[in-house]
Amino acid sequence: MFAGKFTAPPRRTRRRPRLSPIAATPGYEEPEMARRIASLMLLAGAVTVLLILQAPDVDPSDHDGFRVIAILAALGAAVIWFGRLEGLAAILVGVVYGIGLVSAAVYVAKPISGTSSFYLWPLLFGAYFLRWRWVVGIVALAWASFAGALALRPDIEMRAILFVDTVVTVSVAVAVVVYLRERVAELVGHLRRSAITDPLTGLVNRRGFEEALERELARAQRSGAPVALVVFDLDHFKQLNDTLGHAAGDRALVQFARLLRRSARRGDVLARIGGEEFAAVLYDADANDALTFAERVVARQRQLDHGTPLTVSAGVAVGRSPYPTRDEIFDAADRALYAAKRAGRARARLGEVPARATVATGGPA
Repeated sequence: MFAGKFTAPPRRTRRRPRLSPIAATPGYEEPEMARRIASLMLLAGAVTVLLILQAPDVDPSDHDGFRVIAILAALGAAVIWFGRLEGLAAILVGVVYGIGLVSAAVYVAKPISGTSSFYLWPLLFGAYFLRWRWVVGIVALAWASFAGALALRPDIEMRAILFVDTVVTVSVAVAVVVYLRERVAELVGHLRRSAITDPLTGLVNRRGFEEALERELARAQRSGAPVALVVFDLDHFKQLNDTLGHAAGDRALVQFARLLRRSARRGDVLARIGGEEFAAVLYDADANDALTFAERVVARQRQLDHGTPLTVSAGVAVGRSPYPTRDEIFDAADRALYAAKRAGRARARLGEVPARATVATGGPA
């Protein structure tokens, strides 16, 4: 058993990530989606304009201008679609280009009628996909463009009333979309957290643990840092359940989860992966760091009072380049855990993880 002073592994420091301009909307599952919607929106605008031109009109003098706008909208749709614009590029082209086309329509329309209502198309599209600061920016751009188009139309009566009416109506619609998007994103996030959280201890469950381990191994491959996996199993837990009841067993599980949180670094992934089995994924922790962490948890568990002795055993495995798979490092930690069990329980054992191997070298049985 590892002997020595239990010192905390070095804390990880992370740079504050830059926020993407794209909002974390439930619908934004792939960059392809924004490209398709932006392209289809412009194409639908072109078709709508051409259909409107087929209706009887007492003043057809604006038809040539609208045909040009329809052609430009179709060209914009083709550029986004065939140019393979994705993500933020597709969104901004769809929004800014769409605002420009609507402002051009406001300038050529005779009479102007409900032309300004088409600002809803690009602005609602942007409101769904972009973060609110960017939404404020595109809304300001739209109203500046709209004001410019109206300023070039001295023939329009009550321009101020038309401007205010359009701005208020469309802005309210945009605000509602942003609010609903944020609420839906919040609910989806809550459901996702619930799906990967153990309801008793509040730790990550088996599904979330597997995802986190895959993610940390992939991150380690990019950075070259080690990744440690520590697996814990409460010794003779069934005996505690049989002696004091399942309520006492649940309290013991909750207490151990709290102990793990107190012992771990911020950013370490802590999980309950089975009935009385727990795991911790430690990024950028070498064998000494991980074993020190495991031994600290083992020692603190001895000090807890559950009404009956309840110790914990731990198995440690550390992945380095060339990195093992998720199953390989878990198998190594699991074998080390059972080596600790065979050695008398209430201790930690370190398992070696040969490159791309599944066999761990445990401690003495």
